[in-house]
Amino acid sequence: MESISHSHPTHHGGSHQKLSWVFTFFIMIIASSALTMGLFAYADLDVIDHKMNILDERIQRVQEQPKLVQYDFELSGLEKRIESLEQQAVKKLNAKSHIDMPVGEKLGDLQFHLARLGYDVGSIDCRIGPKTQAAWKKFLQRLGGEEKNPEARLAELSKLSGDDMKRQKCTNIPPSIKNKSHDQLWQMRAAMPGKAWLVNAQDELLAVNVGEQLAGLGTVENIFQNDQGRWMLIAKNGFLKL
Repeated sequence: MESISHSHPTHHGGSHQKLSWVFTFFIMIIASSALTMGLFAYADLDVIDHKMNILDERIQRVQEQPKLVQYDFELSGLEKRIESLEQQAVKKLNAKSHIDMPVGEKLGDLQFHLARLGYDVGSIDCRIGPKTQAAWKKFLQRLGGEEKNPEARLAELSKLSGDDMKRQKCTNIPPSIKNKSHDQLWQMRAAMPGKAWLVNAQDELLAVNVGEQLAGLGTVENIFQNDQGRWMLIAKNGFLKL
């Protein structure tokens, strides 16, 4: 009986000891979790604090360089000023009733280079006509800027179109035959640059090219379409028109 009574308290004490160890283990787990969460939270705070410091530095740099905003404002004002000056130049050019133009062969050069740039000059005939004037005016509007003499503008035009091609010289109508038409001898039925089809008084059809001889007119010097859209045959002793 005594051995039984002595063994019972020993078994009861072992159970309490096991419970104590289990409780201690759970406390350690909870404490470890709390410590881990605290470390993560601390790490997050470090990251946020680092980003805030970077943002503060950027704001400070912008505040220390207010001239950048000022330069942007001044540049915008300068662009508006340039645009205003260009508009004034166009208005001034439009209001100008007379446009200075080169004369003679230089006028032919002007027509040639304008045509190469895509302007409609009618024909390259060294004569001032509505189409040539309109094309020259459009080109001057494109250039803008200060006033210059026609030769200076022609030099700029030549640089833009290039000098890799040479044009045929204009054939000017001699003053003595300026109003001397030979439509009674010949009538022009059709034409193309450098060639025309004529009918004489006997209703005979004749094709003639530049450089050939034509009875009553002499050497054919040019066949072209003028600014009014009419075809012209210019010969040594007169002209025909269609």
